[in-house]
Amino acid sequence: MAVDRGDPLGTFLVEASRRPGQIAVASLVERMAQLFTGPVGATGGRTADVEAFLLVLDDLWRPGPADDEPWRGNAARLMALPELAAEREPSGALAFACHALAVAYYACEYRRTGEVRHATRAGSHALDSMFFLTEHVGDGVDRMAQERALRRRDVEELSAEADLGAVSGQLRDRSRRRSAKLVAALLVPGQETPGGPGR
Repeated sequence: MAVDRGDPLGTFLVEASRRPGQIAVASLVERMAQLFTGPVGATGGRTADVEAFLLVLDDLWRPGPADDEPWRGNAARLMALPELAAEREPSGALAFACHALAVAYYACEYRRTGEVRHATRAGSHALDSMFFLTEHVGDGVDRMAQERALRRRDVEELSAEADLGAVSGQLRDRSRRRSAKLVAALLVPGQETPGGPGR
């Protein structure tokens, strides 16, 4: 898959060293995470599925080489969850849980192989999800543009000469706040926190 030169994440990953690339991809998954944990957590009997997803998310934030294990196992755990295991994508809020899982799955494949094409797929799924979220909510907010802006901000901070440990923590906090806004828009339309991306 060719890198979309309009996507700051894909362009960055082509040139980035291993650890900054891993952080950028983890930040992408973090922004999607609550679109999984929110709808699925509200479904009875799914606590173990939420915990499984969060364990994979924590692994994505940890440094390490491209390696078959544990990433093959993490990808398999995600694929076994109902939203990805089903023949059809679920409807309603759980469709966005499926999108979040797809982003996390391709992030695991990126960590397993080090191949940028997997991260590019993760990024494409996330952008598609932002488009469909705005259609679903019907509020006209350009969440695709907001996602691209957040990617540019991540890339700028990861490209600077800085302590990657500190930058990683800052990106994770910002992406969690963004994810909270997205799930609020999905589950309680009209209650999304005001302000631009990253606030």
